[in-house]
Amino acid sequence: MIEKESPHLASILKREFGNISRMLQDSFDFSLTHGGALELGFSRPEGQSFNPRLARIPIIAFQAIKTISEKDMANLIISPTLNIDLNKNLETIANCSLINTDCLKEVDEILNYVKFTYIINEVSDFEKTKLNNISIIAASSLFIDRIRHAHQVGTIEVNNCLSEVSFYNELANDVVPSFCGIINSWSNKFSRLKS
Repeated sequence: MIEKESPHLASILKREFGNISRMLQDSFDFSLTHGGALELGFSRPEGQSFNPRLARIPIIAFQAIKTISEKDMANLIISPTLNIDLNKNLETIANCSLINTDCLKEVDEILNYVKFTYIINEVSDFEKTKLNNISIIAASSLFIDRIRHAHQVGTIEVNNCLSEVSFYNELANDVVPSFCGIINSWSNKFSRLKS
């Protein structure tokens, strides 16, 4: 299934792990059937070839960190489902001891903090220091994918992403500083377009 949906991700997994394990395949299948491939706020033209979100997120992360455990890769593959329905999806994967549901809960905590702070404009508490590195990498990868596609969603999404840039730069800086350059590049591009 991974080879069919994303040859690029399949080649990364084979290179990194020697093969595509049952855990990685199960993670991909779970994400595919639980909304991980859905684009957020826009549609692709029918027949257009592209990597689905559940493949783009681990590809973004892997390009920055280069070394990753199989378990962390599985979490990255599943992380796009958090934009859909975390509680329902966590129930489904809770029985799988190979998946780190604590990581996914932390990613959800980050996404909820951003939503309440930057979109709904409510003050909420957030403590970065207690997060696992893979949670920060997953949340930052999800944001990079979001900001790269914001122009396809519209002006409101571009503005939302621009308001979140400093948060994600601060979040990623200690764990994967190369993400800050990517985030700033997209931010600068959209800022120039607005002026």
